[in-house]
Amino acid sequence: MNYKRKLNYIFAVLAAVAGPLYSLADYLLENLPVNSMVLDKYGVVESAWAIMDVGRFTVSITLAAIITPFLVAGYI
Repeated sequence: MNYKRKLNYIFAVLAAVAGPLYSLADYLLENLPVNSMVLDKYGVVESAWAIMDVGRFTVSITLAAIITPFLVAGYI
């Protein structure tokens, strides 16, 4: 019983750390350098993304890929 409680605590801490890191990953994607304009009818493609540094996309996707298992462990 003690082992399961310790494991749940570790998972909860991992999920708490993953939350702000996901926020950072989202911030890198959504903090656009200029006002954007929607290009398609669904609002998916934004014109300001064309002038953004490619490194921001890479860092954001990498952070999300690394953090996802920790967040899923927190849900367990």
